[in-house]
Amino acid sequence: MSRIKVLCIGNALVADDAFGPLVYEHFIANGTSRYPDTAFCLLGVGGLDLLSEFEGEDMVVVVDAVSSGSEPGTLSVLPWQHIEKVSGTPVTSHDIGLDEVMKIGRMLQPEQMPKEVIFVGVEGKDFSSIGHSLSPEVQHAIPKALQAIENILAQSIEVS
Repeated sequence: MSRIKVLCIGNALVADDAFGPLVYEHFIANGTSRYPDTAFCLLGVGGLDLLSEFEGEDMVVVVDAVSSGSEPGTLSVLPWQHIEKVSGTPVTSHDIGLDEVMKIGRMLQPEQMPKEVIFVGVEGKDFSSIGHSLSPEVQHAIPKALQAIENILAQSIEVS
């Protein structure tokens, strides 16, 4: 089992929802060996499917496009503690939000849930156009998101 999991969520065929898959593809294409004990995973949807992905990990970095009303392309890097305090706003655009998944997991199997969850999300603009590219705003946010994830992983390696 890995110590850290980078969980990229989204649909590569749907405009800005392809943010997570594109981040995943970047890490796979550029090699993951410099991140020991880290697993990179791609999920097409979020929701309750996330529960099994969280089991037994020390840290999970969730990467996804969001629809929260912010300016398209806005990058958010939030530790779980900050996400819990935002009420009424789904954290992802998939099924049930990350907030609900974490609450269910902590009720059903608290010992299996990660000690730390960090959300790296970008505000999307278009979640309905099939076969279209990312919006320019989301495309522009990808390098910043990659750097944020690399910083998180580098810090976690230093701590271990």
